[in-house]
Amino acid sequence: MTITGWNDFFEQQIEDSTTLVYGRVIVDHGSQSLVLTAYGNVRAQISGKFRNTSDMKVVIGDWVGMTLMNNNEDGLIQKILERKTEFSRKIAGNTVEKQVQGANFDTVFIVMALNNDFNVRKLERFVLAAWDTGATPVVVLTKSDLCDDVTEKLVETYEVVPGVEVYAISAMMDQGIEPLEKYMVPGTTIALFGASGVGKSTLINTLAGKEVMKVNRVRHG
Repeated sequence: MTITGWNDFFEQQIEDSTTLVYGRVIVDHGSQSLVLTAYGNVRAQISGKFRNTSDMKVVIGDWVGMTLMNNNEDGLIQKILERKTEFSRKIAGNTVEKQVQGANFDTVFIVMALNNDFNVRKLERFVLAAWDTGATPVVVLTKSDLCDDVTEKLVETYEVVPGVEVYAISAMMDQGIEPLEKYMVPGTTIALFGASGVGKSTLINTLAGKEVMKVNRVRHG
């Protein structure tokens, strides 16, 4: 298996005699998912048998076992592998139930811009949420080239997230990016948490070395 994020944790869950094809969910449309496999992208749906025997819902990041059809273009999901980590949110109301929204990432980049949106309390909440997933949080403070008091903001950040690695970067200026490359380890997955406009897409493109995410222009007023 050569798909990004596959490792021994998932390998050991596969039976030697299995006839299923395994892949990773990269897009979730609810009734249908797009799954990355060794055969390429497959349009997949939950099989009736699985739906009747499990209450698990497919989410982005899941590893699923499928039977393929139509020249490997379509698939029926028969199995969801045990998740290594998962990101969930409490369902609105008085219930204690949670809704899983993403799975199987090892590191979480908490991305926040060093401009007027900088808020250490919000950052603290993001980090706590990341710890709850079972993954390792890393704070990435973007747009350092637009900030006049980077050192002060770094001190504030270290005070509210002790024990967490913190980096101040400017992806546009290609500054401070190199230390983040140590987290890009084969067999692992990085998720990005952060509000709109903080530079997540720019960071992804910079780390990938090419444009894989569309970057929207941020207006300053």
